[in-house]
Amino acid sequence: MKKIKGTAALTLLTVAAGALSSCGGENKVEFWSSFGNTYDAALTTVINLVQEDTGIKIEHESQGSYPNIYKNMTAMIGPMTYPDIAMGYPDHFAHYIGSDILVPLEDRISEEVQKDYYSEYMDENWFVDSEGNKHLYGVPFNKSTEVLGYNGTFVQYCADYSQANHPGDELWNLGVIPETWQDWAKRGPQYMVVYKEMVGKVLYGKRTNTGDAISGEFKLYTKEAAPKNGAGEFIPDGDQKEPLIDMTHVTESDLRLVSWDATDNAFITLIKQWGAKYTELPASQLKEEMDERVGDLLIASPAEKEKIIDCLQFFKKLQKQQIFNTPKSGNFSSDAFADGSVMFMVCSSGGLSYNTKNPTYRFKIAPIPYYSEGGTSRKLVISQGANICMTDAHSKRYDANVKVLEKLTTAEYQTEWCLKTGYYPCSKSAAESQKYQDFLHEADPAKIQEYADAHQMSYADREKEVYATQAKVAYREGSQVNSNYYMNSSTGWTKFVDEAFIGSAEIRLVVADAFKYVFNSDAITANPDDRSAYYTDVIEKLVTDVKITSSKNIHVVK
Repeated sequence: MKKIKGTAALTLLTVAAGALSSCGGENKVEFWSSFGNTYDAALTTVINLVQEDTGIKIEHESQGSYPNIYKNMTAMIGPMTYPDIAMGYPDHFAHYIGSDILVPLEDRISEEVQKDYYSEYMDENWFVDSEGNKHLYGVPFNKSTEVLGYNGTFVQYCADYSQANHPGDELWNLGVIPETWQDWAKRGPQYMVVYKEMVGKVLYGKRTNTGDAISGEFKLYTKEAAPKNGAGEFIPDGDQKEPLIDMTHVTESDLRLVSWDATDNAFITLIKQWGAKYTELPASQLKEEMDERVGDLLIASPAEKEKIIDCLQFFKKLQKQQIFNTPKSGNFSSDAFADGSVMFMVCSSGGLSYNTKNPTYRFKIAPIPYYSEGGTSRKLVISQGANICMTDAHSKRYDANVKVLEKLTTAEYQTEWCLKTGYYPCSKSAAESQKYQDFLHEADPAKIQEYADAHQMSYADREKEVYATQAKVAYREGSQVNSNYYMNSSTGWTKFVDEAFIGSAEIRLVVADAFKYVFNSDAITANPDDRSAYYTDVIEKLVTDVKITSSKNIHVVK
């Protein structure tokens, strides 16, 4: 971390940074975000509000994705054409700091605003220089984590099925979502029995205003017997039961009971839940400049490898039973979830709107499963979402940059962003605002009644309004999981972020293939209990990937 970027030397940046400026305007900010089309409109709305409030022109350019913004920012370092402020992850920032293009913010962002941010999201933005001084190089903006999204209608049908066919059998208590992976291993086979019986059929039922199905009103039709209109579309039957889950186009081999969208997060989170360490930046490396620091990759070390093999072996067994898997193609399970070939998925709370494509069933949300065995429980969930850093691109814009950063990440502007996207508030002023609290509790029966009385409506009509927009329902219920579980100290959950260093972003790219290697290995499939070499071979394949071996900033511990 070059000394010229220390807070005491910021004034020295004026000449160098000023040389980068093409226009030198003080009331203009160039902002790069990582969003694609889905959230670009929401961000544009918030940006326009900030512009109106501050009088600062914000030139926003979307880079389309987190990998793209990292790649494009890195490419712009040489020609010095990077923007004033940019979104990114801590491991991106480590690279930018090593390239000496970021400006510390601890003496620029007001103390009041710094205290307003949740500490869970601030810790990852502090970096220690080679002299032991801490510097703030980012502020949180769009925060999310992973949740368990599931087909609530399927779960209700499983509960009815259990009660009718296996009353009193604890293993068949399928109306209660398993909380631990060990419980999934026990109850998963029972879910699969029901799931397989649905293949090629259509589940009919009746729904309430909330979208939940009514217990005791289910009927399973074959494709041939299901009522259809002239166009061959399924229609309500004589009892006015509606088609809720269509599995006429799904084969038994398609089934994945639980799918985990992000394969990198799956590996990192699960091995941590199994008690293994992933990466580490040794304390001795903090004395080095950022671009010279070497982080340890620990997955092949004797102390961690056996725990990791335990984890991989556990999920390989679930995969063989079709209880657990990763997406067939691409990075997401949304399409498979919509067509019924996935019923539960670990997905980002920042992308819940993608999973409300099918309006016939009830999409619901719970905390992700966790490890619990022998009296040990590890409730660990990854903290996701980007922060915003400030570069040295134009020194005359520093004050404008800071104003924009503060407005985007606090109070009413942050609240507006969260309500439109389902991301979690990164500041207390947003989370505690009346508008956000009203959103969180909008579906409370007392709130529904209160609103109905105030607007001379029936309870039923107001309830229909509250549950009318599936994406909004998903945002609200995902936010409730964050507030009631992940951010509630009494529940035992911990959000984690791994320490960032140059090369840690590349490690994440490599380990994303871990489960693919395990699940596609013919040797492991034939011998999932054989720990002799097959699982070790997968770990060796990861640590010898060229992205790892070509980096001077990564040390593989063996």
